[in-house]
Amino acid sequence: MVSALGNLASADRERLSQMAERAEDIEWPACMADESGWRAANEAYQRYQRGLGASEMRGLLSALQLSPPLDREQQREVLLAAVEMFLQTPRIESTVMSGGDRIEVDVARCPLMDRFMDPRWFGLTACGCFARRKGWYDALGAPVEEELVMCRKWGDPVCEFVLQVGRPEGQGQ
Repeated sequence: MVSALGNLASADRERLSQMAERAEDIEWPACMADESGWRAANEAYQRYQRGLGASEMRGLLSALQLSPPLDREQQREVLLAAVEMFLQTPRIESTVMSGGDRIEVDVARCPLMDRFMDPRWFGLTACGCFARRKGWYDALGAPVEEELVMCRKWGDPVCEFVLQVGRPEGQGQ
């Protein structure tokens, strides 16, 4: 499926790339915080990112001519394609390792962390990437477990998260 991204029409690829660029617009939360406070800005930012993630995934599924429900292998492949399309941009540097139902993503650079030390941004408490991925899962209509292993906000060299496709073995419905 990830190889299918190479077969996407250029118009589909451009449209999906523009969706990723919208997620990288990080100016407005600080402006909103100036007017409404950081709590309101954080809440609005998280809602926006989750909605954008759902739109990204729906767009990707449409471009790949797929629709939920997907089997576990399709879910894994679609998530890998989403990471490739939306989390590997000129402003986001990430690497991906995949095996079985696990997808490990290391993000070494992102627009939010590029601005994190800006004094105007000290009130932004949560990365939009988490809400954005929750939007992906909403659009997939499938369970995806996620674990944050490292975080640059904690002083780690990268943000690393692991996605576990489907319900982990041994857990009930």
